[in-house]
Amino acid sequence: MGTRFLFGLLTLSVAVCGCDGNSFKHAEQSRADLEGGADSGTIFALTPEARKALEHAANQGDSEAAFKIAMHYGIAGGDRGIAGDQKNSIEEERWLKRSAELGNETAELNWAVKLGPRNCALARKTLEGLVKDSADKAILEGAQSWLENSSLCDRN
Repeated sequence: MGTRFLFGLLTLSVAVCGCDGNSFKHAEQSRADLEGGADSGTIFALTPEARKALEHAANQGDSEAAFKIAMHYGIAGGDRGIAGDQKNSIEEERWLKRSAELGNETAELNWAVKLGPRNCALARKTLEGLVKDSADKAILEGAQSWLENSSLCDRN
């Protein structure tokens, strides 16, 4: 169940951020696409300028911009392209939390799951809030699944 759920969550995250299969062309993204900046939806190949534009938008209250930055660090490996790097993981969580605070339920779900091993009580409270308040079926199912999954708080 865990692998299928994580793949589903990744798929949901990519769908919410507006990315398509072409977004995975990290190193080979054309200059024209990169010049699209923060509005291009190309979170897997953010230039420093595009990331800064998204950061500005996120700091002005744009939850989707904060979510795209989180995915840049979490899925694409950040500016250096190193997925799983500790620094990127910290940045991913920071931006997920910011996006969640701004009302993005997908970010809230991802943040709670990431938080689980370190702060199970807060993760569970966050997921319970999603189950109670979310109108999004995928969010409801994801949150409920994690609440029922004993590995939420036991992962390393």
